[in-house]
Amino acid sequence: MNLYLASLGDEQFVAACEQMIGCFAQLLRPTRNLTVEEAVAESAAQVQSMLPRGKETPCQHFRQVMLIPSSNYLNLHQAIGFAWVHINPRNNYGVLCWFEIYEPWQGQKLSQPAFTLIEKWLREELKVPILNLEVFSHNLPANILYDHCGFQKIGIVMQKKLI
Repeated sequence: MNLYLASLGDEQFVAACEQMIGCFAQLLRPTRNLTVEEAVAESAAQVQSMLPRGKETPCQHFRQVMLIPSSNYLNLHQAIGFAWVHINPRNNYGVLCWFEIYEPWQGQKLSQPAFTLIEKWLREELKVPILNLEVFSHNLPANILYDHCGFQKIGIVMQKKLI
């Protein structure tokens, strides 16, 4: 199977954001003891605050992870994932805001090759010297992936609900 990165059109961007909001809501629920509706609303509000101009928001970069299956005689390219990176204009450091391999493709050993492509894109095309990210501690697949990709834990974010 061959992977590559592609820009997102408007429809793909909307679909990727909807997928991201739903997935983020699932990750958020156990950390804040929210209902499904509350988690979706909070996730949507957070994405809207970070992307007030959608994919045209300055310093935000998006890519689809695309797959050309090896047995695909029609040569159909399929979107199997999505990445969103914020780049700080002062130092060109990147922050991985979101990376996901979509559910039908999870468990097929595509995450690490896809992430390697994202790193190459950031390093070679966008000249990003350092990439940071945050990950929920209970998101074990993501923690394992980032560990295998060479990320180092440099701090702990802690949270306590007060109200």
